[in-house]
Amino acid sequence: PLAYYGMAMSMKPRAIVAVENQMGVLPKRSHLRKPYRDRYGSVPTVRIAFEDGMKLIKERVKRVRVVTQGEETAAESLNVIGELKGRDDNADIVVVCAHLDSVRHVAGAGDNASGTSILLELARVMADHGSKRTIRFIGFGSEEIGLKGSLHYARRLWEADREAATRTGF
Repeated sequence: PLAYYGMAMSMKPRAIVAVENQMGVLPKRSHLRKPYRDRYGSVPTVRIAFEDGMKLIKERVKRVRVVTQGEETAAESLNVIGELKGRDDNADIVVVCAHLDSVRHVAGAGDNASGTSILLELARVMADHGSKRTIRFIGFGSEEIGLKGSLHYARRLWEADREAATRTGF
């Protein structure tokens, strides 16, 4: 959490080795989220397996050399949006959403194939029944790397609202 990172950064470390909190789990991510970096600064950070961390603690290791290997590739991501038009044009729009991505070494069935399957099933059932309100079903992309899909969607709505307000004089 942010408070622990802030406390660690107050000690002016040259690097941080973060230990996973469960046995048998490979490190989930090595990057540090932007709000943490913006508020407290950044140092090289690496996550290691719980077992490796406990061994370092047990042996009271004061210094460690960590060599990492990784790759970064440019990629595109998309939000998938479907809309079921409601019977009342003046009613609010209901948004039902899930995220489409997962991360390496995480059970994607729980995070978030389960949410996506519920989203699709709700769309199927609601298509048969209809609704007073318009229902927008959204599968967000790139959520595991900083909520990029949902932030993009929210920004586009905000920009459209500002543009509409300018045209109508609100």
